[in-house]
Amino acid sequence: VFLVKGWPFKVPLMGRYAKAAGNIALEDNKNFKSLREKVKKALEKNLKVIIFPEGTRSKCGKAGRFRSGAFALASELNAPIVPMAIKGLGETIPKNKILINSVDIKLTILPEVKDFEKNDTSASKMAKYIRNIIIKELEEK
Repeated sequence: VFLVKGWPFKVPLMGRYAKAAGNIALEDNKNFKSLREKVKKALEKNLKVIIFPEGTRSKCGKAGRFRSGAFALASELNAPIVPMAIKGLGETIPKNKILINSVDIKLTILPEVKDFEKNDTSASKMAKYIRNIIIKELEEK
């Protein structure tokens, strides 16, 4: 399931599918405790929760600042962090554009960040650490 902004749930057809898939709307869970419980329930069902820590797509195609909330949540729930690098998505669906471009997309699933790494650092430091891992992967050809 995806942890996403609330707007896709308001789009008539997209919203129906987003709800049916079990996705979690971020704006509907402004209370961190409520959000944590929904994510916890998804993890207990053996679902994978996918979070885009930037929170939005950049206009320039470069990785933006990673927010620490996803990492605080993972740490609190003792959930694994598996970084993924997505190359080409920004060119496929440019920010503030309606049309989708035909571009090759490459998804690289990186090694899981181990518990000892998560426990030895704050959520904000973990956000920077994971961002650097992903940027390094995106820069490789």
